[in-house]
Amino acid sequence: GWWHGKTAGAVVHEFLDQGPWEILIRVFVKFLAFLPLFAVWEIGRALGDGKLFELFFTRRVCASVSPCFGAAPATADVASHDTGRPAIHS
Repeated sequence: GWWHGKTAGAVVHEFLDQGPWEILIRVFVKFLAFLPLFAVWEIGRALGDGKLFELFFTRRVCASVSPCFGAAPATADVASHDTGRPAIHS
């Protein structure tokens, strides 16, 4: 409204002329657009200061007990990689 040189009353009148269903759908779409933002925001708050950033943007160090995902196993006879499934030998 202000950008196009309209008064506040003209903007409100134009908004209310859209009808209740279009207004409701526009509000719903905006709610759905902001839902992931607030979800990630609250998860970060619950995890603590900097933890969410660490999860996404810092490199993890592999433990010596089990290999990292995608890493080659330490020995050739380890076939199950701690998945709980039995090892299949050809």
